Amino acid sequence: VERLLDAGASLEERFGDQGGFTVMAMAAAIGHMELTDLLVKRGADPLAVQQDGNLLTHLAAELGHVDLLAKLAMLGLSLTAPKDDGLTPAGVAAMNDQLPAMSWLIEQSGGLNQAGGPSVPLLYAAATAGNLELVNWLVSKVADPNEASSQAGRGSALVTAIREGQAEIAARLLEAGADPNSKGYCQEAEMPLPVLGLAAVKGLTGIVESLGAHSATIRHRIG
Repeated sequence: VERLLDAGASLEERFGDQGGFTVMAMAAAIGHMELTDLLVKRGADPLAVQQDGNLLTHLAAELGHVDLLAKLAMLGLSLTAPKDDGLTPAGVAAMNDQLPAMSWLIEQSGGLNQAGGPSVPLLYAAATAGNLELVNWLVSKVADPNEASSQAGRGSALVTAIREGQAEIAARLLEAGADPNSKGYCQEAEMPLPVLGLAAVKGLTGIVESLGAHSATIRHRIG
């Protein structure tokens, strides 16, 4: 890389669609500390926004590179900024089963709410990813099982668990106090449904039984 830079290779060239990724972004994505340091010393901009609104912190979080996240924070990168889909670095870690990185980001950011943000709460992200370990960890840290995404149509962690057919996660969220009578948008019905109706439309018998055991209202009327 040093030889290429000495020969005039551009640090600003991007690869990919929709704005692309810089070489610096690729180094962050693989967690290469030495290469990241070299590129910064040679003038690469660590604050440059990458494809899909990614910062280097999002890319480092995806594969759980905690040491690199700490380095990037020292360079001035935000640990809580969302990318285009609303995911913060901690949310990216949650979606990619990176518990140590998510835990570190929560600690550095000042708590669950600051680390996750309103668009994609961390419990929602963990439930979407289908990771029961992360869900259990977040529940143990008193994550609110009824906190809903601020983005239209997404709903709560329970709603996304049902959409994804995650019966164990749905049961765990109900045990933690998720509302068995909450609603979520159903693509098949093209309308919001009570979570019991959402589970029934998808034929998820186990989740229907869990909801019934937690006092979901059977006689909801739809339409």
